[in-house]
Order: sequence, then C-alpha cells, then structure tokens
Amino acid sequence: MTEVEFIPKQFVVVSETEPSPFEGLIWYNPQTKLWKMYSGGQWKILIPFYVGDAEPVEKTDGMLWYDSLNDVLRVYDGTQAAFRRLGVDWNDITNKPTAFTPATHSTEHHPDGQDPLRGYTISDEVYASNDAEKTHGPYTDWRRSKEFQLPADFPSNMTLRIYFEMKINNSNGLGEARIRRNGVAVGTYRSTKSTSYVAFTEDIPGWGPNDKIQLYVRNWTSSYYLYVRNFRILGVPGVAKFDIPVTLQ
Repeated sequence: MTEVEFIPKQFVVVSETEPSPFEGLIWYNPQTKLWKMYSGGQWKILIPFYVGDAEPVEKTDGMLWYDSLNDVLRVYDGTQAAFRRLGVDWNDITNKPTAFTPATHSTEHHPDGQDPLRGYTISDEVYASNDAEKTHGPYTDWRRSKEFQLPADFPSNMTLRIYFEMKINNSNGLGEARIRRNGVAVGTYRSTKSTSYVAFTEDIPGWGPNDKIQLYVRNWTSSYYLYVRNFRILGVPGVAKFDIPVTLQ
C-alpha cells in the first residue's frame, strides 16, 4: 500500500463552499482560512488559529487570531464575545513612568541591556550637588574649582544639565567660568560683574562612564575675589539613582 493510498482523501475537502458532511470529514475553507471537522452533527473548528487583516467571521472560545494588519496576536473571549489582545501594550498601561518610555529607554540606558533600569532624565530637580561656597583669587589664570566624576557604569553619550552660581566681590572686577570635561572645555563661556550670585544652567551632551564634570573659573583682574557655589547636576533618576561622587569641593 502506498502513502497516497493510505490517506483517505475523501476525508479531507478543500473548498470555499460547505461540502456534504459526514462524521470525521475535515474541511479547509481557503476563503475563511479555517480548518473544520464534522463531528456530532455539526462543524467544529479543528485548528483554532487564524491569520488575516480582518477579524474572522466564525469564532470559538480560546481561538487565536494573528491580526496581520496591526501585527497583534489576539484571543477570542467567548464570554465577552470579543477578541482580546495578548500581551501588554505600553499605551494600555495606567500609572506608567514617564521617564522610561520605550523610546527613551534605548537612548538613555546601556545598549547592551545590562543597565538595571537606572537612568537619568533632564529636569530642574537636583540629582547631585556640590553646594559649598568656594572663594578664588586674587589670580587671573584658569583654576579648577569644583568637580564630579561619573561612575564606571554610567550610560554613554548622555546629555546632562549642569548648574552653578557665581559672583564677584566688586563690580569693577569680572568673574569668568566654564564647564570642562576631563580638562577640555565643553560648556559656554560665562562671566559676571554682579556682586550678588548669578545662576548659570546649560545642557551639555556627550557625557559617559568615568567622565569628570569640572567647573573652571578665573578672575579678570588680580584685585578682586570670585565666589562660586551650588555646582549641581539637575535631573530625575530612574528606579535606582547613580551615585555621582564629588571629587573636588
């Protein structure tokens, strides 16, 4: 007996119209894309799985439908008479965090997936601070005043919001400052003749593991003193906060 002879072809029918039924007959309808078996006097969906752009006309409880139009897998709930999405969509989550959307997660976390949902999002909240007042002068060369160092597991290519306050002790003088990264100037040149503290804020890109965030200052003349305070990184942490140590107060 050959394989073809072994399979009773009369038990399988492929047709867009319903065949004459008998017990055990299998029918595949290429129009509805459903396999059915005739059993107990009725057609029963044999393989409860459907692929198509539109919802299948015939359903059965627990039936799976791959919605190829929306790239979503759904299951039919017979009690509710409706297909329910399988899995969770970000847009369907209530009370979800705003700092870790799928889009920001790919850019503000380690790309290799090792970052345990720690992170940083720019804001005006204080993330790390080096607040003590420091006096400089009288001298006219650039001096390193304050410094943070990012940890070894900090994400790469981050933009950080850097904040500090500066004043001079005499309005005839001029206080100057600039943010550096590992000794290289990356921030905008800042200056003031104010004898009251002036705040400066700047979003600077390109920070990464082990980088030093440095505040450099100088006096325009050697006759006056320059003061700085509240050197800060502003932002909102993720689930866990990075420890960013002060390496120069």
